[in-house]
Parts: sequence; structure tokens; C-alpha cells
Amino acid sequence: FKKHKDDKVLEQEWLIDNIIPKEDLSYIYCDAGTGKSTLMGQISCAIATKQEELFEGIKIHATYNRVLLAAIEENPNRVMKRLQLQSKAINGKELIDMDNDSLIIYPEGEDLKKSLTNFIAEHNYEFDLLIIDSLTEYIAINNGDSNNQEKVRSLMNDFKELAHKHHIPVLFVGHTRKKND
Repeated sequence: FKKHKDDKVLEQEWLIDNIIPKEDLSYIYCDAGTGKSTLMGQISCAIATKQEELFEGIKIHATYNRVLLAAIEENPNRVMKRLQLQSKAINGKELIDMDNDSLIIYPEGEDLKKSLTNFIAEHNYEFDLLIIDSLTEYIAINNGDSNNQEKVRSLMNDFKELAHKHHIPVLFVGHTRKKND
């Protein structure tokens, strides 16, 4: 996999080999209840606890071992509790023992993109990954229609600029409509 930049062909750099590219956007999208949050938790915990591999043979190339998670649909305290349990079960390391804010759950704000950008700047852009859970809720908060491709592209381009400019990959999590939606 290669990308073009200024008429030069460069090898794609990965945060997680062949899963999450550096300086770009990624999207986990599938039905509710299929394990997206579990995978997101495994990725977050692995990076925050300085694991060298996500799964056997799938290398992690983290620089800061820091993840910023914007949990839009869930209570941030509940998310952190679940991730602490998950981290302990996966690799025996507790996130609460980490002393450098390796995993930060960011509560939603009025202008999430602007407040996240400011927060990231205050921390000298030292994050390996920004996770937005969920893209559908983010679009709704910004008065968007997830079926309007122009609106979705516009909202995502803001994060693409952040990813490229500050070398922070962005992972969106989303799901198909729930049965009672």
C-alpha cells in the first residue's frame, strides 16, 4: 500500500500494521453488538499500556503511548471502568496505575471538533490515536444527515486535516441503525 505526496511515492506508515494508518482516518462500521467497542478497547489499552503487538504478529508503532477517546454515546466514567477491566484481563496492567494520562476519555462538548483540537494542542499534539465513538452521533450533534454525503465529507475533512497536520490518526466507530431507530 503506497500513497502519493508531492509526486513522490511513499510507503504507508501504520500505527497498527495494516489496520490503522498514521496521519489518516479509519472507520470501524458494523452492526450493533458485534464487538466494535471491545476492539476499540483492546486497541486503546494496548497502546496505553505500551504493548508492542495488538494481536500476535500485528505490530503497534506508538510514539507517545497515549490515546484520546471521545465517547459521545456513553458515560465517560462507564467507558473508563470498562477499559480498566479490559486492560487488566488482556495484559494484567491496570490503566489507573499509569501516571501520564495514557488514556483520556473526553466528554462531548458543544463543538466537539474545536474543543478536541484545542485539547490536543494543550497537550502538545502528543497522542498516538484519536477515537470518535460514534461517527453517527458526531454527525447528528453537528446538525448533519448521515445520508448526506457532502455534509459527512465536510465533517470528516476537518478531522482529516487534524490527522495530516498533527500526525494523529483518527479512528471513527459507527454502527448500522439499531432495530428500534
